[in-house]
Amino acid sequence: MTIYIAAVHMVGGTRAEHITEVIWMDSRDHQSGKTNVQGMIDFITKNPGSVKVSDGKTEATVEVVKGPQRTYLRSERDASKSDNLLGIPRY
Repeated sequence: MTIYIAAVHMVGGTRAEHITEVIWMDSRDHQSGKTNVQGMIDFITKNPGSVKVSDGKTEATVEVVKGPQRTYLRSERDASKSDNLLGIPRY
């Protein structure tokens, strides 16, 4: 099972720490939904490596980062020069 994050909602800034919600789609059965960032953090913690983000050219795994002030999502480093998660549409 692979879940793709299709869009992010941000509050209070433009960095990964400011993502508060995500729109996702299951690649297997094409179900989709919206969840708060904590819900996605919980899902990734239980299913490491199962959440990805793609800009149509590159694909990266989304990981959980335990920052000094909060836990947040970001895409793992890949060939892209920027954070793939921050490059997808916002809503």
